[in-house]
Amino acid sequence: MRINLKRGAWTFGENVPKKFNTHIEKSVPYYKEGHELIKKLSDFFLTNKSRCYDLGCSTSSLLIKLSKFLNKKDLQFILLDVEKQW
Repeated sequence: MRINLKRGAWTFGENVPKKFNTHIEKSVPYYKEGHELIKKLSDFFLTNKSRCYDLGCSTSSLLIKLSKFLNKKDLQFILLDVEKQW
């Protein structure tokens, strides 16, 4: 079988965000574990008044988890994605 793809043809728009988290958790090994590790490390690296950037944030699931985990700290989260809205 041969798969032909055009560079830059994939998009995160339309219905993709609705199914993305379920899909990525099944498709990427240790995806949830990676988020847990980032949460634990964030406590050391993110201090009061820190800014945390998520480039290609997709559904923002990681920064949502971080904001709940670090809710006692005064942090600024900046989320960027190529999609304007979903």
